[in-house]
Amino acid sequence: MNVNALVVDSTDMDEKFTMMEQTIEALKKSVYDKNLHIAQLMNKLEAFTPGNSSHILTCPPGFDP
Repeated sequence: MNVNALVVDSTDMDEKFTMMEQTIEALKKSVYDKNLHIAQLMNKLEAFTPGNSSHILTCPPGFDP
């Protein structure tokens, strides 16, 4: 294997790692958004059924219902 092949392999791996990082960030944002939506729905549900919940409401950091 020559030096040029190593450079190409290294560049290809860097691109793959960059794509993986972008995918992970997108997935983290999606999970955060879904958790926020779940918290909002649970708050609405609590408004309709006070005292009947076994769910302890928690909101993501920075969320103010």
